[in-house]
Amino acid sequence: MNRKIKRILSYIIICCFMFTLSACKSKKSEVSNEEANEFEIKVAQNVVDNYMKDLMREDLANAKKLYTKELAGKTANDPKSDLKVKGYSIDETSEIGKTGFFKVKVTRMSLSEPITTLDECSIKIIKEGSDYKINEVKNETEKEAFLEDNALRVRSKNNIKTNLLIDSSSFPQYAFSKDDKGNLAKQVVPRNKFSVMNFGYEGERIAISSYDKDSYIGIIKIDESMATQGGGGSEEGQGQGDQGGKSGDKKGGSQGQMAREKPIGKEMTSLDLLKDSKVEFMTFSNGEKFLMIQYNRNNMGRCIRVYNTDSGELIKQKFEEKYPYGKVEIVFSSFDKDVMNYEVIAKDPKDKEASDQAGKYQINLKDFKIKRL
Repeated sequence: MNRKIKRILSYIIICCFMFTLSACKSKKSEVSNEEANEFEIKVAQNVVDNYMKDLMREDLANAKKLYTKELAGKTANDPKSDLKVKGYSIDETSEIGKTGFFKVKVTRMSLSEPITTLDECSIKIIKEGSDYKINEVKNETEKEAFLEDNALRVRSKNNIKTNLLIDSSSFPQYAFSKDDKGNLAKQVVPRNKFSVMNFGYEGERIAISSYDKDSYIGIIKIDESMATQGGGGSEEGQGQGDQGGKSGDKKGGSQGQMAREKPIGKEMTSLDLLKDSKVEFMTFSNGEKFLMIQYNRNNMGRCIRVYNTDSGELIKQKFEEKYPYGKVEIVFSSFDKDVMNYEVIAKDPKDKEASDQAGKYQINLKDFKIKRL
């Protein structure tokens, strides 16, 4: 009898153990499924970062790999554009259910003409299976700047009216090159040939350049309230000028000139005068504390310079001196939080010194230390 009771108790214990084990497995499975279905906003943001960097590299094939099947099907052809993405800053992030919403400020610019736009790009991220994918992309133009009648003008959003940013008469006549460390000789500024330019992400700064063998670079602070202060707009000034011209009254013509359109360029910080160089493009860092200039110097190739946007001074690292410039080219990659990524490319792979220096690098924008990636 005792043996029979022991058997029954053993059976009950085994059944309880099996039931508990099964319940634990079921619970673990439920937790695992819940974790798989969770939406991680940081992972979604990484997708947005990778997408924007692909656009900056003009790698549309890789960019489209981040689309959902539905969106990829709607963008079968690779569109061409004269305006290239040369900067971005994630402005807003939000999460609703299993969807991430991102507002990104995107700067686009022409690499051959003085044209730039500041867009607000809305990107929606969802999970397609276990992968995070872009399900929707919308763009709205915040500002655009362009050359017209030898002056730079700015249009905001969908406004028909444009405002004068700056004309050639507002450029300095002479400027020092940052290569002239003793500030011994001011150089003539190419004033009448506007070159490439690019907006800051808040739309309150714009980096501009002019080119005629040498390149002048500056940053203009924008104050659109200036357009409503004093003197009228371009139409008003033109109208008064015409009236004076028709009447032949010199006084009337003088009044027309006095009513010259007030520019919305509040002040300009001169950055540099690059001798025998042409600026290819420029882009602001996140937070706009720094401006990177990618330029090409005659017989030397591509290189970069980074300036403090407030002071106009170069950062501590001068890339032309850090690497054997001329044997290598230094090419900008991207800005991330507090860092800038760039690449050193050997012109001749057989050149040992150049090949040893070639690779991907990152500079910390707080202490300006460089590390190889």
